[in-house]
Amino acid sequence: MHKGRPRPIKWLKNTLIYIALRLLMLVVRMLGWKVGRRFGRWLGRVAYRVANRESETCRDQLAWA
Repeated sequence: MHKGRPRPIKWLKNTLIYIALRLLMLVVRMLGWKVGRRFGRWLGRVAYRVANRESETCRDQLAWA
């Protein structure tokens, strides 16, 4: 699957974005429990949609790399 090594800077950036998104979703989930389920669920849905779009662009970038 790997044809040579990917550019480490790009890979590192994508990894950092991924980690940041995971932390953000964790925080959103915790906030959702505290603020209230309905509002939390809405926040979670928005965050989930954004995270999906971000991960798709990351996958595209990795595919093009």
